[in-house]
Amino acid sequence: MRSGWSDANALGWLIQERNGLARGADIWLLARETLSPSYSNRRLAEEIARRGFRPAFVDPRHVGIRTGPFGASVYRHRGTVIPPPRAVFARRGARTGRHGRALVAALEAGGVVCQPGSRGLSFGVDKLGTALALKEAGLPCPASVALEPGGGLERIRKAVGFPLVVKPLAGRQGQHVRLCRGAEELAVIIARYGARRRLLAQAFVSTSAGRDLRILVAGGHVVAAMLREAPPGEFRSNVALGGRATAVVAPSAAVRLALEAMKTLELEIAAVDFLFGAEGLTICEVNVAPGFEALEAVTGQNIAGAMIGLLGDRQALYAAACANSFSS
Repeated sequence: MRSGWSDANALGWLIQERNGLARGADIWLLARETLSPSYSNRRLAEEIARRGFRPAFVDPRHVGIRTGPFGASVYRHRGTVIPPPRAVFARRGARTGRHGRALVAALEAGGVVCQPGSRGLSFGVDKLGTALALKEAGLPCPASVALEPGGGLERIRKAVGFPLVVKPLAGRQGQHVRLCRGAEELAVIIARYGARRRLLAQAFVSTSAGRDLRILVAGGHVVAAMLREAPPGEFRSNVALGGRATAVVAPSAAVRLALEAMKTLELEIAAVDFLFGAEGLTICEVNVAPGFEALEAVTGQNIAGAMIGLLGDRQALYAAACANSFSS
């Protein structure tokens, strides 16, 4: 799918964030890249506007929260008091930053529709917590353990084994993901990066090296699926790292596991990544605020529209917001 986004549109949203005009918006897209929105965020803004809503890119670091009379929250955007939006999509920056998570929690408590909600958003910054929640629910995923400076390598070997994959707890697009084949290599990585970044060790699924399956689900329905394959010599299949994507029909087993994972994590929208294990599919990651440029490109599906469509029409969203504000 080709985006109809224009430079004039982009400038409009730029000015809106810079001049603090989020007070007129129905739906906030919480993200740090307000000056140069990503493809996925631009597409969400397009679909919001196409449905008659007023969108705004809002950097959560520019929004202050204060408890007002009767416990209600008062919001200031760049120093100006603004009413809360009708709905929020928490994107990159909101997902990983404490300001964003606090803002989503306050808005949700005030009856604002948030995608994802505060509990689902918490899994976006804690891949270990996600893995533990999935394991507790009986869903297949690779053995995982948190890495700490000075942590016992023998404990890691017993829990995960070698080779293993090291990744940040809140990474994206395969960034900073490394394959470790032995204890010495792992010790070097922990010593070099462990003090600056929270790291996770995960069992390496060799039968799926350089290949995975991504399914995007919205509102309990599969919107699109693609098979990703890494270039030669690379074990990470991310398209951002040169991987090749092909549209596929999601296998029924993957759909069932994806829906169960999203129910466990209390998510309505997510991209679930699967590895091809020796005994079947295993869940590698659940992305709570997924990018979808490659998915739209290879499948031709209007993924942004499916995500925004969960909010319903303008009248329904306003009615829900009013009902929530009276009940909270």
